[in-house]
Amino acid sequence: MQFESTHYAMKLLHQNDEEFFTSQYQDPATCLHTGGVFTLEQAQQRFHFCLKRNSVGTMLTFMIRSRIDNQALGFCALIWSKTLASVELGISLKSENIGKGIAKEVLPDLLNLAFNSIQIPLLMIRTDKNNLAMIKTIERFSCPIRQMSTAQINSDRKNPDDSNVVYSDADYYWYIENPKQLMVSEKITG
Repeated sequence: MQFESTHYAMKLLHQNDEEFFTSQYQDPATCLHTGGVFTLEQAQQRFHFCLKRNSVGTMLTFMIRSRIDNQALGFCALIWSKTLASVELGISLKSENIGKGIAKEVLPDLLNLAFNSIQIPLLMIRTDKNNLAMIKTIERFSCPIRQMSTAQINSDRKNPDDSNVVYSDADYYWYIENPKQLMVSEKITG
């Protein structure tokens, strides 16, 4: 599975991507808004975890590459949650690529894949409250977005007793409904 934007090609994570992937999780600038730096061993475990989840369809992690020179720039993902009714959408860019408009170009195409090809009804984006560039990108989306509080996210759990996943006040959360699902529900209720 893959998708493209004007300047970038997104392909599913592959075994050959391990070196780039682990370097992402060890770069302090890259990890500033994603939960902290990993050791090499932790980063390698995370890589193999993502590969395994890709193979069983409970996560789709895509490498973001330049269409011009095939250089790896970062990765983006759709993560099915055992805890929430929504699918989480995320992006991580190599530190020197932050602020270059990559997320602004890639995320709408990832939304399109999620909503139109995979038919996901509800996405959730979580970002650090200090990640102003990502917040601006999210606020520019043209589809309906609801910002959620940590309390609302915690109350929306499929299983309220599941405390393995921590949703913190250090993050902002948004729900984005599939516009097709929204139109159907408006026709039914309206």
